Amino acid sequence: MNARQGFRGNTNGSKHHPLTQQQSYHIIQQLINKVKKLKHEKSLLIRRIQDLLKIIHDHKMHSSRLKERMRLHSISGLPNHLQMEEDMAMFFSRISPDTQLSGAFILIRLDQNYDAIQRTLKSNMSEWVLYQISQRIIALLESRRIYHIRDREFLIVLKGSYETQDIVRLTKYIQREISQPHIFSGYNVHVHSVAGITTFPEQGIGKSNLLQNADLALEWAATAGKSFALYNDFMREQVVEKIDLQNSIIKALEQQSIAELDKQFTAYFQPIVEIEIEYETIQIKNHYAEALIRWNHPRLGLVQPNQFISLAEETGLIIPLGKWMLFHVAQSVHTWNQEGLQCRGVSVNISPRQFRNEDLHDILKSILHAYHIKPYQFHLELTEGTLIDEPLKMISFMTELHEGGVGFSLDDFGTGYSSLSYVHKLPAGYLKIDKSFIFNLQKDEKSRAIVRAIIALAHELGFRIIAEGVETREQLNFLYDEGVRYIQGFYVSKPLPERDYVNFLKNTCV
Repeated sequence: MNARQGFRGNTNGSKHHPLTQQQSYHIIQQLINKVKKLKHEKSLLIRRIQDLLKIIHDHKMHSSRLKERMRLHSISGLPNHLQMEEDMAMFFSRISPDTQLSGAFILIRLDQNYDAIQRTLKSNMSEWVLYQISQRIIALLESRRIYHIRDREFLIVLKGSYETQDIVRLTKYIQREISQPHIFSGYNVHVHSVAGITTFPEQGIGKSNLLQNADLALEWAATAGKSFALYNDFMREQVVEKIDLQNSIIKALEQQSIAELDKQFTAYFQPIVEIEIEYETIQIKNHYAEALIRWNHPRLGLVQPNQFISLAEETGLIIPLGKWMLFHVAQSVHTWNQEGLQCRGVSVNISPRQFRNEDLHDILKSILHAYHIKPYQFHLELTEGTLIDEPLKMISFMTELHEGGVGFSLDDFGTGYSSLSYVHKLPAGYLKIDKSFIFNLQKDEKSRAIVRAIIALAHELGFRIIAEGVETREQLNFLYDEGVRYIQGFYVSKPLPERDYVNFLKNTCV
């Protein structure tokens, strides 16, 4: 096709007239405008990419500076524990048994004078002293590795073959410089130090091992009133003996405290009865009980659990208190068994903190063996909240205890956060309907609906149901008609001192 003829189309055989010069110019102008627009958009895109690259570069630089600052002590400017961890991991990873590399760790801690400066003088003064000390150490050691690993602790890592006397001489030299007076604003203060020294590879390889050695040597020197000490294995043996002695003291004090607890704390027992109703007459088939701790305060008198249990939980005192309760109740059950009293099971409330105590398994094993408790006569009562964290781990622990003869009750069912995917896995024989639902049975249809749903669910999952907080015959009748056979509440009995509970057992014997 001749260019002068213009653009031709050949659809359906029809002929097109050639474009006029004005039309061609218009098309060309449009193309030129589009090209210009594309160039402009390209220029904008390039500028945006450049801006983005600058932002990325600035972010990387800021991140790099931040990481660098994170690895430096904010006052001394020396590499801190993070940098030390990184450096030592790399250093010791390169050492093999064939590597002829040796050196030493010198751990230096400033003494109580520095603590006194921190407490009594302005913070900028104590920071100035710390900075001056670090500068003195830097000036002495120059290129050697110095780390400011804690507020008043410095670690010096020596690499190379050093005689012991050379390491000791260097340590003394550093300590002498540290103890030089700091004079400012009319103050003349002295800061002394204590040091622990360990060498490698003779006394170990690896950051953790050597740091521990140096720390043991430092503590030994501080205890002995010396300025420094060289690590030896005897120091570690002394620490182990000290820990054993501490544990023995704790156990001795614990035994004494348990004896003292009897003077203020006691257990009350609230009856739980399995019933049948024939011709409107209630017959008790079996006896159970829930053990409840009471505090007979020497000044305040009888203190209810809701006034002190949460405090004991927060402070950790729930551990010795709960241990006393377990042994006290076990002793009571043992006595009842010897006297032929028919109590098929006693439940003891266990807090989440107690249940997570690693000694609980051994304590329960000891109790069952020492007091000859029948299998599943001793129950632990847990709330749903105990299972919130790590439910599978908790269920596994419960199963282990259950196989050893410990029974379980799940308290306050319906008020907590249990997932049904876990509830059916629980080795608990009993579910307790919370008394808040029982209280409103007569006046609230929703409470009745909830109770019916809980009962139906519990029966489907194979649990026995205990209704707690039963106070009226109407409540009891409703629950009995819905299939509940285990009743607890003031309608049966209030919580009783042990002597009164024993009388209750004798007077309502099956």
